[in-house]
Amino acid sequence: MPISNKPKPGEILICAFPTDQRDLIDGEMAKDRLVIVMNKPLPGRGKLVNVVPISMTAPAPIMPWHVQVPIDCLPAASRHRKGDRWAKCDMISTVGWGRLNRYEAPMRSGRRVFQEGRADMSTYVAVKRALATVLNITTDVLHQESVVQKADTSLEVPPY
Repeated sequence: MPISNKPKPGEILICAFPTDQRDLIDGEMAKDRLVIVMNKPLPGRGKLVNVVPISMTAPAPIMPWHVQVPIDCLPAASRHRKGDRWAKCDMISTVGWGRLNRYEAPMRSGRRVFQEGRADMSTYVAVKRALATVLNITTDVLHQESVVQKADTSLEVPPY
């Protein structure tokens, strides 16, 4: 059952990516997996958020867009599998809330139990920095408008 409340930045939830291999193209993310929510829902975007998938497959080689996620950030019931977890920031996705759920833990007293994790601040900041690398966002981007206008006065840059 999908979440019903707004996901918060840093929350670690399960995302139901497509599972049919015929629907996937060129290495797209597949199957249910943990993700880190990267933004709060934005006005005018409905129930969409950006997420970074978490994988147990270690990247080879490790690149600036890979971030190791501490096990204690994960939902408690998902920590039983040994091995490192990696945020694959080059695989950022925009998904609807309908794909997101809390992690389903083993039943207790005949009741379903759901858990969520939360990235600690240093992991969340490391993921944001890795995303900046993927998206080629540097500190000079904030000042680029004046540089672009000087280079080409015909170029209109939208205000932010």
